[in-house]
This record gives sequence, C-alpha cells and structure tokens, in this order.
Amino acid sequence: MFLLRPHPLPFESLSSWRQRAGFANGFWRYPQPHGPKSQADPDRLPKVDEQLWLSQNFQIELNRIGHLTLDSELALLQNHQGYSTQLHWQTILGAKDRQHSSGPVFCPECLKSDPIPYFRLHWRFAFLTECPEHNIELLESCPKCASHIWPATVKNLSQSRPWSIITSCPQCGFDLRNSRALPYNAHTLATTFWSLITTEALPQSVSQIHTRADFFEGLWVLCQFLLRKPANSVWDFIPIQLHNKLPFYLEKKTLIEEMNINHRREVIQSAYWLMEEWPERFLFIAKRVGLTSSMFSPTANYSPSWLTSLLDSKLTRSKKIICINDVNGAIFQIAQSGKLVSKKAVRNLLGIKESRIVDTLISRRNRATLAELKLLLGKFEYQMAICPNSRDQKASLTRDYLILLLSVLKRIPIEGICSQSEEDILETLSTAAQLGCDATGFETLLKEQANNLNDEYKKAIRPKFLVEEKLVSHWFIGREGKHFAGHTLRARIAKMMQQDFPHDLWKSCDSFIYTLGPAPVSRRQLQRNKIQASSQ
Repeated sequence: MFLLRPHPLPFESLSSWRQRAGFANGFWRYPQPHGPKSQADPDRLPKVDEQLWLSQNFQIELNRIGHLTLDSELALLQNHQGYSTQLHWQTILGAKDRQHSSGPVFCPECLKSDPIPYFRLHWRFAFLTECPEHNIELLESCPKCASHIWPATVKNLSQSRPWSIITSCPQCGFDLRNSRALPYNAHTLATTFWSLITTEALPQSVSQIHTRADFFEGLWVLCQFLLRKPANSVWDFIPIQLHNKLPFYLEKKTLIEEMNINHRREVIQSAYWLMEEWPERFLFIAKRVGLTSSMFSPTANYSPSWLTSLLDSKLTRSKKIICINDVNGAIFQIAQSGKLVSKKAVRNLLGIKESRIVDTLISRRNRATLAELKLLLGKFEYQMAICPNSRDQKASLTRDYLILLLSVLKRIPIEGICSQSEEDILETLSTAAQLGCDATGFETLLKEQANNLNDEYKKAIRPKFLVEEKLVSHWFIGREGKHFAGHTLRARIAKMMQQDFPHDLWKSCDSFIYTLGPAPVSRRQLQRNKIQASSQ
C-alpha cells in the first residue's frame, strides 16, 4: 500500500511520523486503517490491530511504535497510573477556546533548522513552554489564523484545504517556519526539565527528590494547588517577576494541562519556586497563610511520598465540628425540599465526610420484616396483573419476580441467582422448604409460586429471549440471549421501595435475603461466642 516507508526521527511523535509517511506517499490526509478510530488522541498508544497495520505497512517494529507515543514517555514521569485515562502533563488536542485553552506547541526554529522537519513528542508535554535548544518561547497556535497546530489535525481537512505538508498550518497553509517567537529569559528552567527527560539528572536545588517521577508528580500537585482558591494568599509571597497574578486560580476544575501556554508558564515557574529550598520556603508561607493538609486532598492520590509526609506531619488538619442540632437542621431542610433523607445527602449538605451523629440519627435496618416482604411481593403481583400480556415488559417482570422469590428462598443475593444454571434453580426449589424458618407456611406458598413462575419462564419466556445460535449455560437471560446480571432488577426493587416502605429500612433487595430465616453466623461472631463460653 505504501511505496515509501520513512523511519521515525529522534524524539518524533507518532502523529508526526504518520503524517510525514502519508505525505511521502501522496496522501492528503492523515493515514489510518479502515474501521473505527483507535484512540481519540493520535499520540496515545493505538490498539493492537492498528499497531499491526502500521508495523506491516511501514515495516517498523512494534516496540518502535510504542516509543513514539505519550504512553511510553509521560508514563515514566508519574507513579500513579490508572486514576484517569488522561496522562499528567499531556496537552489536549482540539480545544475550542483558542484564546484561553491549551494546545500542542512547536518551535519555529527547530522546524527551520531540521533537514527533514518534524514535530517532537515532547512538544506535547505541558511543562515545556520554551525550547531548550534555541532559548525561545514555544508557540501553540498559528500566528496568521490563531488555530492550534498539530499534524493529526490534517486528517479532518476537506479537499478545498489540502495542506498536509508538516511545516504548514492545517487550517490556512501558513509556513510555520516563518513564525516569530520571543526570546525566553529563564533558560535554566527549560534546560532543567529537558535534562530530567533525557538524562534523569535531578536539579541540586530540590534535594528532597530522588526520581524524575517524584519530581514531575510533585510539580503537578503544586501546580494544581496554585490553581485553586485556597492558594489565593500564597501568590502574595511568590516573586512578582514569575507571574502577573492573573485570576486563573479562581477558575473551577482547571487543570494545568488545559491552560494556555502563557498562564501555564507562570504557574509552573511559581510551583518550581516553591519546591526550591524545600521545605523551609514552603513551610514559611504555609504558616503565614494558614495552609492545612485538607487543602491538598483533591490531589492526595497523586502526591509523591516526599510531599505527602510533609503535609501529614507539618500542616494541621482542619476539622469541622458538627452538633446534633446541625444534623437535625439538615434533615429538616432536605425533607422540606422533597428529597430523600439519607446519610449521603446530610453529609453533602453539611460539607463533611463522616460523622457519628449522622450515622446514629439516620440509621438503616438491613433486614426487612415479613410484612415488608409481603408488601414488596404484592407490588410485583399488582404490576404483573396490569401489564399487557403481549409486551416484553410482562416477560421481563415475570423473570424478575421469579429471581426475587428464589433469592428470598435460597438466602443469597440476586446476582448469585442470576449466575445459576437450570439444575441449580431446580435444586433451589426442591430444598427451599427444608431450610428451616419461623414462617414455614408462608415459605411453602412462595415455593409453589416460584415453581409456577419457573414453569412459565421455561415454556414461554426463556425461548422468547433466547437466540438459537447462542449456547447459554446460565438460566436467566435478557433480550437477544444476553446474560442477565441483575442490575436492572436491583434498580426496579429500589424504585418500588421508595414509597409505602418505612423510612428506616435499607432500600435494597438485599434487605429481604434473611427475612424468612436467621442470617448465618460470621466467623468473628463465632470467635466471640467461643470467648464468652470459655469465660463462663
């Protein structure tokens, strides 16, 4: 398919290489295989099928493709992976607000001096705001049309704008090598970051840090803190030459990666200044402005150990004192608004996470009475009576009612019933009446009802849902033969319990598991019983 197969250049990004390869073979647009798009970000690691397509068509090793992606490089700069799909310090493509939002950057001098112009992967790193080689500020938009620049945007072009040359703006065709960039004074910071990326050489001014991942994660946490309102008074201590004290820290849910390059540069410089002379400089400011460890809680999962240990040991923890009158007032306010009074609703209204007073005043029974079970079964019977027979809704309702009865008879959650085979269900029905309980007569009626519903489900409902070519081992299925996990049944029962049920009852189908019999004794309770027996 491709006659020319150019190899990636040093530090080149995946999208830049693919754009160059496409243009070399006469393609106007960004080359990609047929089918759904692999990744929203073209510099993230593609799916396996797309990696194989690239490897076969361009005769390049799979591990070489991985080294062109942000996953390979930025993942080395952070310890905590998996909390978010977006990597820290990854600039965002396709931002709509061009004036205030971020975008990938480029150095016009690098493009001009390259024998073969290409876009570097590290131009996607949000902490690099200047070129360490040419000592100029990096640009994040075309100087002619103000559009964000990155090779991957070419894939969205129409034939009226066939700009696929990598040195041209994909929107207006302006030659990016002719862009004018301002000289940057703080060249030391750019060199420091670049040395960390390439050689892992840590700066001497931050002696508390031992790895580059700890450095960049700590820098990211401090940047995020400076963008929040609690850091308002901290800016008064930061040298004015590092920032213009713009009100960007008042923006809600702002990430450092989402800021434009000018604001981002000021925040990063200020955060790095806080990291220097650690911890004396930071603690001096924290004491003056009254910082607490809870102010860093939004980014607690990402804080490196050198920062977490200081926050826990040196900064105070702010505590909000809640009395019983506060809780009663919150309960009354929620009830007056017509909303459900719950522990979560009260805690959110009071602005707290945990409270023994809330747990005491809003306690929930996790075991329903026999009368409450009869009330729930009556609601199912009523809905089945008024539901049209010709609708799939009647079939689904019958299946759900049967699962609920089996859950009550077997004393297991509905998910356990949904995973059973037909043989397991028949065994449940045959042994249900022999479990031993205080309501044997009522349990016998439930067993008869479950038998009748199971016969109806076997003859009329399951064949209706089952797809012939599918082999399904579990007994309960949804439409098109899909496995029925029970989530919709939980939601149905919770909705039924919103009305007519006592306020103190836990609104869950699990409340009825041990209504007909005693709950099994836990291992901890058995140990307590042994201790009590031995003491007597």
